[in-house]
Amino acid sequence: MGRVDAGWGLSQAFYREEIWRKIGFSSLEDFLIDSWEANFRRRDANDLLAMLWTWQHADISANELCGGDLDKALGAITADATVMPCETDLYFTVEDNRREVACMQKAELRPIPSIWGHRAGQSGDAAFIDRAVRRAAPTPAAKIAQPRLIPRCPRSASPGPAPDRKAQPTQKGRQPD
Repeated sequence: MGRVDAGWGLSQAFYREEIWRKIGFSSLEDFLIDSWEANFRRRDANDLLAMLWTWQHADISANELCGGDLDKALGAITADATVMPCETDLYFTVEDNRREVACMQKAELRPIPSIWGHRAGQSGDAAFIDRAVRRAAPTPAAKIAQPRLIPRCPRSASPGPAPDRKAQPTQKGRQPD
């Protein structure tokens, strides 16, 4: 799995310019074994399966309101958004994001100039990302109003609600603990 992902996770320019040498690997083979393969061997296979399942089923338009119309689903997003793909990302391409941002109400596209592909942000890209985040959210986090916590129902001695009453949904459909 690591070798397959290595072809997608970083850009062609990363390999062409042998950036793997600049980060301490003596050969491409060493880089693939010690970075990509080692990274995937550490992972729980169930986590990878869950990620794949999410990619296959995470369609925001698959609902009664949008009826499979992705443009309509994207157009329903009202939050301010800064979409930041890497210019060389082979998973989430700038062109795909450009089309998505065009459908969103208050979104901007800010591609990250980097040869790090899907791993953008792991090198000198952090400054670009930090500037974009500060521009998008100029209010310091400490001054942003914190959301009010929803009061929780008191816990009973037995697990779950008492048999004679049903748990009532709280705000936004959440079930109480």
